[in-house]
Amino acid sequence: MFEVFFYVHQLYIVYVVFYFFHVGVAYICMILPGIFLFLIDRYLRFLQSRQNARLLSTRLLPNGIMELTFAKNPGLSYTPTSILFVHVPSVCKLQWHPFTITSNSNLEPEKLSIAIKTQGTWTHKLYTQLTSSDHLKVSTEGPYGPTSSHFLSRESLVMISGGSGITPFISIIRELISRSMESNTKVPKVLLITAFKNTNDLTMLDLLLPLSSTTTLDISKLQLQIQAYVTQEHERPIDREESKNQIETKLFKPNSLDSPISSVLGQNSWLWLGAIISSSFVMFLLLLGFVTRYQIYPVELRKENYHYSFKILWDMFLVCVSIFVTTSVVFLWQKRKTSSEGEQIQSVDLSNPTMSPASWLCGTERELESLPHQSLVQSTKVHFGARPDLKRILLDCKGSDVGVLVCGPKGMRHEVAKICASGQANNLFFESISFNWWEVKLDSAALLLGLVGNICFTFLFFPVTRGSSIFRLIGLTSESTIKYHVWLGHIVLTLFTAHGLCYVIFWAKTHQMIEMLKWDKVGISNVAGEVAFLCGLAMWLTSFRLLRRKQFELFFYTHHVYIVFVVFFVFHVGFSYSCIMLPGFYLFLIDRYLRFLQSQQRVRLISTRVLPCQAIELNFSKDPKLDYCTSSIMFINVKSISKFQWHPFTVISNSNLDPDRLSIVIKKEGYWTQKLYEKFSSPTPIDHLEVSVEGPYGHPSTSFLRHEKLVMVSGGSGITPFISIIKELVFIANASNKKIPRILLIASFKKSEDLTMLELLIPISRTPYDISFLNLQIQAFITREKTPTTESWNLPRTIWLKPSILDKPVYAVLGSNNWLWLGAIISSSFIIFLLLIGLITRYYIYPLDHNTDAIYSHPIRSIISLSFLLVSIMITATIAFTLNKERNTKETRQIQSVETWPNEVDRELESFNQQSFAEFTTLHYGQRPDLRKILFDCEESNVGVFVSGPEKMRQDVATICSSDLAKKLQYESFSFNW
Repeated sequence: MFEVFFYVHQLYIVYVVFYFFHVGVAYICMILPGIFLFLIDRYLRFLQSRQNARLLSTRLLPNGIMELTFAKNPGLSYTPTSILFVHVPSVCKLQWHPFTITSNSNLEPEKLSIAIKTQGTWTHKLYTQLTSSDHLKVSTEGPYGPTSSHFLSRESLVMISGGSGITPFISIIRELISRSMESNTKVPKVLLITAFKNTNDLTMLDLLLPLSSTTTLDISKLQLQIQAYVTQEHERPIDREESKNQIETKLFKPNSLDSPISSVLGQNSWLWLGAIISSSFVMFLLLLGFVTRYQIYPVELRKENYHYSFKILWDMFLVCVSIFVTTSVVFLWQKRKTSSEGEQIQSVDLSNPTMSPASWLCGTERELESLPHQSLVQSTKVHFGARPDLKRILLDCKGSDVGVLVCGPKGMRHEVAKICASGQANNLFFESISFNWWEVKLDSAALLLGLVGNICFTFLFFPVTRGSSIFRLIGLTSESTIKYHVWLGHIVLTLFTAHGLCYVIFWAKTHQMIEMLKWDKVGISNVAGEVAFLCGLAMWLTSFRLLRRKQFELFFYTHHVYIVFVVFFVFHVGFSYSCIMLPGFYLFLIDRYLRFLQSQQRVRLISTRVLPCQAIELNFSKDPKLDYCTSSIMFINVKSISKFQWHPFTVISNSNLDPDRLSIVIKKEGYWTQKLYEKFSSPTPIDHLEVSVEGPYGHPSTSFLRHEKLVMVSGGSGITPFISIIKELVFIANASNKKIPRILLIASFKKSEDLTMLELLIPISRTPYDISFLNLQIQAFITREKTPTTESWNLPRTIWLKPSILDKPVYAVLGSNNWLWLGAIISSSFIIFLLLIGLITRYYIYPLDHNTDAIYSHPIRSIISLSFLLVSIMITATIAFTLNKERNTKETRQIQSVETWPNEVDRELESFNQQSFAEFTTLHYGQRPDLRKILFDCEESNVGVFVSGPEKMRQDVATICSSDLAKKLQYESFSFNW
């Protein structure tokens, strides 16, 4: 019922269209990449199928095999065991069938041949058409096949086939013949074990040699042995009519409408495909922008809802139009070029042999008339009435690296797979070539999933490069890019999981489970891939939000397995291919090593303030030249609590107001913060704490100045990013004549004691800055207390810590010119890496590869490359860090110890700043802020709405700002989900 399956499967078009109607535009974007690539591929195949292929000849073998020979463009190259789809409208207008290519693009640069066995309705009709007509209209798609000839790396090859299963091996043997004719090229020894039912099937061996070739064939250099078994005839036939062994060769008349088979996108197909994908997507975005601006937006501006289904139809239509236009332009350009080349391809003179090697093998008194056939016959031994003893043949194979290829009935493949997996011969490496199309598709899908996963893996390390200059250019901070790392991580590991599962299923169905233990000296190492996958799976499972929040330490420590993951990923694919992810990984390694160097420095903690709301403010000494922006993040490590844990906290100080100090606030919420809080809140607090830091990191932006009014909505400790913003506005208001936006701070707290967080708004600098210059209003909401509490809480307590000569001020790891130093590290380390790779390749690897029969181990080469990569980065980064450290040390000697603040540092409300600050504040007890009313009551035309707090609060504010009634509200969120 193949035809029922084939025609019903075309309903996927209706399925996809109505699926889009069901899920909507947002979810369409989720699957758009896959649909986009499929549409491009499908349309390219459609364009190729519209052309008629030039059928030159056919050879009709006595056993019902048809060899069709097409003209092809000399620039079209394909690999052995490739597949070509064939469509014959006179047989069936819609059906396409895949067949194995038997020709070789090197031996036959202007011809392409396929073998078809007559065993179904379609093939019987085709056989009739070929015998009765002198021209046949044929369309093709392809060829499609593997990108590598991995079998050439084997010491010897054993090919086992049954019946027409010999066809993939025909192309492999022709490739080996071509390679053997090249100088200084070593090819593996070949043993072909082929089983046929009767003598007529021996004519299949005639296909081992091309019908005609532009070069003189010399197969004497190929060590080839053929063991042919005729299972249903017990003796060599004596009285057999010669005509039964004849091969009929039929030439077809040329037609001006026919053209040679050519690559649909020419020789540089990858380049053209990339151009199609990028240009079509850009065109789609432009068209969508025009339609939205001039068709959809005017309707919605009139307070009318544009029909939901029409939006989806527009999206689907514009995707198709952009793909059709760009693909058609590229295809027509390539077609024009290939047409001019095709006109130069003359009619091929084909020999017309009437006898086959089958007759020679049967003892006919015919003189062998050509050296290739003579060599082939001398290499062939026929066994009648017997089946091959595969176990004996395989176990008798000599050599340390024997590739065993099998293609034929399922029972034969299973038997060979069991022999190779038995453990009796460790030199056998099994591979099955199956005619089950779904298995071929599964193998191809597994490979493509891995390739797409590698592309996503390329971008995985960019978001976690905290000091990256790339994200600063596009206005992203290090903490805001983490979500992209999370999304990419989920995508990468989903693809890699599907990649691994597809291969496991494929190996299980083709009885190649021994492949899971494959770690070859050359090529793909499956064991390394499995180790990398298990490490990635561990990181993935512990990174889901529910487990990460409950077991953060498990997530934290498990995530360091990324080192093993990357190393074994490189072992799996080889260092050359892993260079696809080199840019992101290279920048990450530099950033990670610089952070490691900075983290080895102990920083000077001057004082702490213990607030009644179970929060502490840490004040560090800093280099006056260190500038950082508002809402920056700094990572803290306290070895007395945990040697390995680093936690990010928002910087609340301002580098202009407090040039020699840097402050952060830490709220007691977890085990780590509780231990830190206890060190300072106890009756006998510590007088010194060993602290290391990384950072600060942040994006230098003053975008908040472009608004007429700023509405800052915070919940609990979410007020911390706004503290640094307000301090920056205080400095600007006092130091320049810039127009400062009005500020409305809406702060929600649970209890009255949390109001002490507002005291952090006042700068700790001894330089007087007048906060009254700001047009500031503070609306503080106490949600769990209905009246002001009469219960007194402890006042904020300041603890001064003893200095240590080993402590240093916080300073930029690469000094004030960090951009220049970072560029110098990247360029110089990469040059050193290339020089080291060049030297080791020239004087160590190259002599082994080219002067001996040995091939240098790929895993060892990967280890050397990774080692040189790390060495080059460590050398250059260490030199740059050391030079800046010495300069910073000289400057810090000039910084005198910070003078002690008076004991009255616990600020009194009598101070001017506190009085002004108190006048700005309105307290609301027992209620939550009506955010909708507050935001809609803003009269200004440009209102910036910043929110930091619980996820529910951020979602509510985002919903309000995205409504049609809030065109003047510009929303921005600060998230603590690091």
